[in-house]
Amino acid sequence: MTPLWIEDKKILRLVLLTSVVASMITPLLGWSDELAATGCGTLNKPRDVIECALKNHPEMRQAAAALSQGDELDAVASQRPNPELSTKAVTGKTLGDTVVNLEANLSHTIELGGKRGARIEKAAAERETIATSYLKEKEEVFLGTLTTLYRLRQIQAELHVLDEALDTFTRIQKLFKSRPKLAPEQQVSIGVFQLAEGDYKFRLAALSTEETALLKQLSFALGQTFSPSTNLLPPKKKDWVEPDTLQKAWPLRGSAIKAPQVGLKLAEAELELAKSESWPNVMIGPTVESQTQGPFTYQTYGLNLSFALPLFQVNGGGRAFAYRGIDRAEVVLQAAQRGLNTEREILFQKYKNAVVALKSAVSTAEMERRHHDLERLFNRGMINSQLVIEAHRQMVDFTKSQNEQELSAIEALYSIYRLEGRLFEERL
Repeated sequence: MTPLWIEDKKILRLVLLTSVVASMITPLLGWSDELAATGCGTLNKPRDVIECALKNHPEMRQAAAALSQGDELDAVASQRPNPELSTKAVTGKTLGDTVVNLEANLSHTIELGGKRGARIEKAAAERETIATSYLKEKEEVFLGTLTTLYRLRQIQAELHVLDEALDTFTRIQKLFKSRPKLAPEQQVSIGVFQLAEGDYKFRLAALSTEETALLKQLSFALGQTFSPSTNLLPPKKKDWVEPDTLQKAWPLRGSAIKAPQVGLKLAEAELELAKSESWPNVMIGPTVESQTQGPFTYQTYGLNLSFALPLFQVNGGGRAFAYRGIDRAEVVLQAAQRGLNTEREILFQKYKNAVVALKSAVSTAEMERRHHDLERLFNRGMINSQLVIEAHRQMVDFTKSQNEQELSAIEALYSIYRLEGRLFEERL
């Protein structure tokens, strides 16, 4: 028969999960059918989960659609102006004869100053801008999915520690209550255990809520229901990249530096376009004119030519604006390079500190061994109940702090990879 204290914990967690799911299911109804249609099928390892998110996350799908649209920018920019056809007809009378004049002009626009080439160059820069936005979104989805998988595995570990503590507290209370008479110290101990048990149930509720929210986020990103099985969650990281190796100078190649680099290219393309606008377009083509006066009709042929006269401006304002745009883009790029190098140094120090702390900490196996030793000593009456509560509190806090440091190191490590443009190349 299942002990009542286990049933109580199961009921508590079931109620918490049910309430959270009920509060979140309503906004998800609108996309549930879509998720079923775009899922990735069977997932076997953490990399599969990330690849599925990169394919199905709504933000990634929007970015991919924008990238596909950007592929047409070159075709739009390389289009040539269509020829123009104009006609004119006039009629009148002279000396009693009817006079009819018909005129037809076919004109073709010749773009001077390299306007078409400048448009194509600007379109290429705009396409790079869209590609950089796509890369940025891909990086964010990758990092978000990876840290979520790590956090889900950590939550399971923290829930396990809490469950063990609650198990111990409940068992000790039943042991005290089974005795016919308790010493004053033991009576106080029961109250302390009840308070500790209530505190841990609150922590259990918070972790269960966090776990449910993360699972819903992953299901939303993947387009299918996600179950956190062991093979889909990354194991506790033991082999960390050595900080000295990580500190080697890698060039910045991520979206954070590509954005201002492409911004400079776009500013340069806009300058070339502004320069080309200083030249007028020439419209030239054949002209045919037919004149009828009374019984006589005759045709004339010629050439029509038209172009704007650059008397008032040669787009000096546009060129000056474009030059200032280049100056601004260069300042933005220089600031980005300095800022990203500083950010990388901060991330490196964050990673180094976290790894040093993790390597010097007590192992999980050692912590479990000490836990069992503690319970054995308490059962033999060699230590008091306050020490048991304090020991379990230390275990819970230690597990939480250790997980925080691990997640901090993971975020710092892969953020460095992101800045260096090798986020998708490194192993998990």
